[in-house]
Formats: sequence, C-alpha cells, structure tokens
Amino acid sequence: MLFKVVTSLTTVFIVTSLAFSIYYFQEVREIDEEIAAVRRDSEEDRGYRLALITEQMDHEYWHIVEEGVREAETDLDVDVKYLGTRRTNYEEQYRLMDMQIAGGVDGIIVQAVSEEMFQPLINKAIDRNIPVVTIDTDAPSSNRLSYIGTDNYQAGFTAGEALVNDLGETGNIAIITNSLTSTHQRLRVQGFEDAISEYEELEIIRTEVSNNTRIEAEQEALAILREEEEVDAFYGTSALDGLGITEALKEHPQKEEIYTIVFDSLDETLALLRSGEVDTIISQQPYEMGYKSVETLVGLLNGESYPEIQHTVVDVLRQDNLADFPFDGRDPR
Repeated sequence: MLFKVVTSLTTVFIVTSLAFSIYYFQEVREIDEEIAAVRRDSEEDRGYRLALITEQMDHEYWHIVEEGVREAETDLDVDVKYLGTRRTNYEEQYRLMDMQIAGGVDGIIVQAVSEEMFQPLINKAIDRNIPVVTIDTDAPSSNRLSYIGTDNYQAGFTAGEALVNDLGETGNIAIITNSLTSTHQRLRVQGFEDAISEYEELEIIRTEVSNNTRIEAEQEALAILREEEEVDAFYGTSALDGLGITEALKEHPQKEEIYTIVFDSLDETLALLRSGEVDTIISQQPYEMGYKSVETLVGLLNGESYPEIQHTVVDVLRQDNLADFPFDGRDPR
C-alpha cells in the first residue's frame, strides 16, 4: 500500500515537473523568437529601425500620435514599429521595451508612464547606445536624450486657472483621474490643486481613479453625485475621464449647473463641447508629438543636437473660441 502511494506521488511530481518544464520552454522560445524578429528587422537595409512604445495603443489619442509618426516616417525614410498594450499594463509595456532593446533596434520613443519603473530601462538602452526620447510622459531622472510633449504640471495649473475664470472663486470640485501612479496624471492633479489653492472657498471634495477606462470614470462620477451633497464642478484629467463624467451627468437633474473641464480635443470631447455637455477642454498636440519625436530621434542618430525638453502647446478650448484653433496639428474644419 505504501509503495503504491509513493509511486503515485512520484508520478504526480514527475508529471508536474514535466508540465512546468514544457511551459518554461515555450515561454523562453517565444521570447527568443520575439528578440530574433527584432534583430531581423534591424538588419534589413530600410533606414533606421525605430520603436514607439505606448501605454494604450488603441486609444484615439495615440492613433493621432501615430498619424504624426507615420508622416515623419515617410518624410524621413525610416521605419517605426508602433507597439503598446490594449489596456494600461505597465509590466507589459516594460516587457515590450525590453524586447526592443534586446533586439538591437536603432532608437526608441517611449511614453514613460511610471518614471520609477522606466528610468532603469531607459538607462539600459542608453548604455547600449540606443538613443531614447520620451513622449507625452517624461522621465527626467533617466538618461533619456529629449522629452517631447505637454508640460503636464503646467497643463493641470492651466486647467485650474480656467476653472476659476469660468466658475468663480467658490465651489465644490470632484476630480476623476485615470491613475495616481502615472507620472503625467499625477502632475495634472498637482498642478490643478496648486492653481486653486489660494482660493479658500474652492474645495476639492473627492479625487477618484478610473484606471483609464470610461466605464470606471462614469461609475466613480455617479458615486460622487450620489454620495456628496453638493458638486459644482468635475475635472477629468484624461479624455476617457471626461467621457465617463459626461455620461454620469446625463440623467442628473442639475447637470446644467455642474461645470465640467476635461483633457484632449478628440472627436467625442469636441462634440460634447459643441453640445454644451463639456464646458472647457485642455487641448494637447498629439500629432505634433508624434512627428517631432521621430524627427528628433533621427536627428540624434545623425549626430545632431536637440533640447532636452521640447514642450508642445496646450490650448484652452471653449465654445466661444473653438473656431480659432486647429487641433492636434490638423484642421478638421
């Protein structure tokens, strides 16, 4: 009887060990194949091989960035691989960048959503003579060669100033942000808080996180409207936050009185501004970021010098000035 038990346990152990070995082998083989693919691409004689690595590649904002990248790709005769996660996943984005480093790509453009996480990886690329520029979200403590994008602290400060200008110096404000760990989102909140801090009767009553989804932004906004006695304004630090906020407000009896300020002049947010469901948009320039990041990286590879910081313009859009602005480096009018 004891012999049978021991034999059974031994069999289970062998089978389990074999299964783990097969799984590990498959994982290693997939990684090796990905690295080999990057190297094959790098060896083909088609100009510089670059990689753009983003937080959420299917987001409309990043599609606009990609449009700028593709135009620069054509103009400068280079090849840019557009990589990113389907939903925000820092670990997967990190892995994608590490693969490009291992494969010997010529240069990298990365949205450094978490400075703490991406700083050592950026430095690793630089140590291997792979130039890195950051886009949209900077990692100033790293050895990246240039940052192209919004001054996110100043953009948040501008949002705060716009709210004071439009709403006045009294009111209860709720903030929905897609993350408090993402560097750029944290800076937008901090800038906003600093801008309104001198007004004693302006109070931030809640700051909630949407995890970069419009559904969670809507849920958080609904909870705020249900639980707070008085909400005078919402501040959404990303387009998805703004879309969730406006959805939550649709059935609210006092929706006309609640001021809403959100980020990004995308198709949906612009439509909401025109309809009056959003009062103010903080507009960035993703198209310009995309073009300029490729232009800068190619220039660096060719031995040219570029400023360490290249901030793109932020505009404050309202219904009364909407016709005055082109959007994202393009003019849809």
